[in-house]
Amino acid sequence: MSLKRGEGRSVSLTLRRSSALSASTSGFSRHQKKFPNGDTYTGGWRNGLPEGEGRYCWADGSTYEGGWKNGSKHGLGTYTWPNGACYKGEWQNGCMHGVGSFKSPDGTCYEGGWAHDLKQGLGKKVYANGDIYEGLWKAGKCEGPGRYRWKNRNEYDGEWKAGRMHGKGTLKWNTGDRYDGEFKNGQEDGIGIFTWADGSTYNGFWREGSKEGVGVYRPAPTDNKRATTPLERHTTQPAAAELAKASAEAEEEVEAERNVPSPRGGHTSDASADDVEEAPGRAAGRGDRAERVFVREYEAGRLMREDPISPEELEAVFGPFRRRADRAERRQRRRRRVANKLGETIYKGHRSYDLMLNLQLGIRHSSQQVAKEPPLKQLSDIHFQQKLKQFFPRDGSKATPPHPSMDFWWKDYCPMAFRQLREVFNIEAAEYMKSICGDQALRELPSPGKSGSVFFVSHDDKYMIKTMRKGEVKLLLELLPKYVAHVEKYPHTLLVKFFGLYRVIPENGSKVRFIVMNNVFQNALPISKQYDLKGSTQGRTSANDAPRPTMILKDLDLDIKIKLEEGWHDRLMDQLAADCALLEELRVMDYSLLLGVHYRSTGWMSSPPATDKEDEGDEDGDTPHAMGAGAILAQRSARQTTEGPESPQLQASPLRAAGSAALGSMALDADAEVEHFKRMQAAKEAELAAVRARIEAALGAGVSGKRLADLMSLAQFQMLSRDARAFRSPTVVLSMRPQRSVTMRPVAFSAGATDDISHSMGQQRTQLGMNVVGTALPADADSNATPEDVVLYFGIIDILQEYNMSKRLEHGYKSMFNDGRTISAVNPKTYSRRFQEFLENVFV
Repeated sequence: MSLKRGEGRSVSLTLRRSSALSASTSGFSRHQKKFPNGDTYTGGWRNGLPEGEGRYCWADGSTYEGGWKNGSKHGLGTYTWPNGACYKGEWQNGCMHGVGSFKSPDGTCYEGGWAHDLKQGLGKKVYANGDIYEGLWKAGKCEGPGRYRWKNRNEYDGEWKAGRMHGKGTLKWNTGDRYDGEFKNGQEDGIGIFTWADGSTYNGFWREGSKEGVGVYRPAPTDNKRATTPLERHTTQPAAAELAKASAEAEEEVEAERNVPSPRGGHTSDASADDVEEAPGRAAGRGDRAERVFVREYEAGRLMREDPISPEELEAVFGPFRRRADRAERRQRRRRRVANKLGETIYKGHRSYDLMLNLQLGIRHSSQQVAKEPPLKQLSDIHFQQKLKQFFPRDGSKATPPHPSMDFWWKDYCPMAFRQLREVFNIEAAEYMKSICGDQALRELPSPGKSGSVFFVSHDDKYMIKTMRKGEVKLLLELLPKYVAHVEKYPHTLLVKFFGLYRVIPENGSKVRFIVMNNVFQNALPISKQYDLKGSTQGRTSANDAPRPTMILKDLDLDIKIKLEEGWHDRLMDQLAADCALLEELRVMDYSLLLGVHYRSTGWMSSPPATDKEDEGDEDGDTPHAMGAGAILAQRSARQTTEGPESPQLQASPLRAAGSAALGSMALDADAEVEHFKRMQAAKEAELAAVRARIEAALGAGVSGKRLADLMSLAQFQMLSRDARAFRSPTVVLSMRPQRSVTMRPVAFSAGATDDISHSMGQQRTQLGMNVVGTALPADADSNATPEDVVLYFGIIDILQEYNMSKRLEHGYKSMFNDGRTISAVNPKTYSRRFQEFLENVFV
């Protein structure tokens, strides 16, 4: 029996009636309860209701273990249904709400966002038949940008609405054909580019799954067959709308998801992905047209006429657009080159070159050794005491390769425990080695603190490598078991993520110890300001210089308060409490929150864009039609699965061989929702007039009215497609400012909010501390500064400072001259409380 939507409320009522069973109905305590209906509860109890951590077992076999608040499931918890289905993740007021994973008995699994028991926000779903969807969800259906991959390697990557392809996207087959363009209600509708596997392309308009109006056809250079019949290239690939029927979402899974409604009723079907037909648009032959271009006109998919385009006409229509695209691409390349990465690349002859080689050789060796070990169900005490040692002679050995560095000894601390941590953090061994030990060198950073440690960063900015003192290594090894348990329990932990602990002893050299950890600002937008926040005030200010993006500001420099997106403030405060409780238990202090702030008003790039004038004169580039990738259509499968699965619908009617709709009528279709119709009505008349003047100048006054109309239609099409090819890139998403509530808090799941940005940045799920959207308000209520949209990156760093005798003496000495409550060196309990109180005033 699956848990009903209102069952969480009925549990609370039952517990209220049964509160007399407890001798103490006020204050917190731990109890074991057995109810008349056979249910049992063990865990925290307050005022006659479950509170804190507890386990509830229903008589039908369902169980829940995790957090409770006022008698409802709240916080982190795991719910298991009698049929074996399981949800593990965040809860709010008795509902699956936040980030969590769901696994069905048939093998279907989903990991991502939830809201009120429905999939919401960024998530990934793997279907029982092998299909995969990664992207945004809304009310349990695919909505927004997302990628659907069929098990036969067909794929759609684009925008969705109510479970259907809708908006801009790319649909491609395992044959190599593809369609790039616009969709409406699961069908090709709008501007589209169809590219065949041999390189032939058709750029034009589509309406309800069929070609419509005037477009440009470019045969492949090797094309040597003629195909001009109305059925040309329409016999071997599926219609876009039909491909949806090749996958499905199991009904029993939906039922297990606490009666979450599945996207059905014309939106899905239960066909398998095995029998996908081939897309309409594939030619039996193409004609002897190498290096030639043609104007084609279609009505409802039927080819009405075809005329060649001369080189002069091509240049008049497409030349300016091509040159503009080339200039934009050169600007992007120049910006990428100019983008400075922090740190100094370690080259041969650099003071740290040998050390880098030793580190890379050792990590590669250790990773290969632990990869041979079988998976562990649970770490034991022995795993926290293991050490892997290896000698690396310069000339190599049976176990090690030859290398250009000096001989050295290598030690890997707790290799299996750190392998487990990397798995918890979804770090693959191959990706770990490639980032640190690949062909590209590490970069050495200037030391940002007083410790004197040396910092390195991987070429892709994913990993930070820090040299450590012996005392820090000892402390880390002592706290490692509790640290591992903590990060396994709290997937949104803000604590710095440790991936490996190593030591190098060069021949005739000193011991050098390293810790590999995450870079808080990995894959981040350009950071406008960064802060190191401890909650203390004594000496917590930077130099008087004007702030620079690379300058680390401190507590007294903070001049803003931040309102996080709806739902994220409570998540942050709860996680801070859990993380600080662990650090307090471990007697650790002097840690800080590293906060990076990206102001969305600055855009993606901080450098000013180059002007068109700067780029004039460089005419290299693609041919005029190269305004986007090629395109492909999709189709219907004939085979049905026995389970009756469903998936997001890509339903469309087959291509029709008859019917008519003029290009002009498409532009004036008031009901059309695809963006190009609206843009066509507002086309830039001045730009079109300039194109017309160029055509008349190139072809002379004798050009026919029909020919001029064709060429002007192509120019108009090119103007529209210029905007259409930008599809939900980080730059585009960043420009979508999220809605704000009346309290100035960004609205959850709105366009440009946390889930949207996280998806555009390549994340598989949202993560506290990465791409979190907020509103920055002036800290001074009397300030005239206006609220600004920001994207935040943050994490707790420097967690290896124990409150030892040295820190006690520091506290005593500094307290003689300053208020003891304002200095950093205080006992862990005081430090934890002050740290949380300070951040509560920052994140309001």
